[in-house]
Amino acid sequence: MLKKILLVEDDSLLRTELAEQLEEQGDYSIQQAASAHEAYRLLEANFFDLVILDIGLPDENGREICRKLRERKNQVPIVMLTSHSTDIDVIQGFDAGANDYVLKPFRIGVLIARIESQIKNHERQQEAEFMLGDFRFLPGVRLLI
Repeated sequence: MLKKILLVEDDSLLRTELAEQLEEQGDYSIQQAASAHEAYRLLEANFFDLVILDIGLPDENGREICRKLRERKNQVPIVMLTSHSTDIDVIQGFDAGANDYVLKPFRIGVLIARIESQIKNHERQQEAEFMLGDFRFLPGVRLLI
């Protein structure tokens, strides 16, 4: 089954090429957004297995998008894809709620490996089950049975 990925990148050439490479080399269905506005619209209307998020967008900083998604309790895995490479940039990305941080330029194989790792980790968390006395707790759906 294809994994749905939202690719948010304002550089149209990079966005198009990356979407094509991901679809060719992985089992992914890619939807693209060039701005925060487009990303929010797509996130409200669709389920995604992962978001690849650039920091430098024309209408809003990618870290702010990440922060807002986490405030809304959206736990979709987020991989920041950016050329902002200082320690403080990376720390701010993780503080905003990113699951991973990939620096441009990057190798497509490494990016795919990180995407797969984040999706698998997220799926494991959603399927986790704990026993609390006579009750089962499913944290992925916040359910106590």
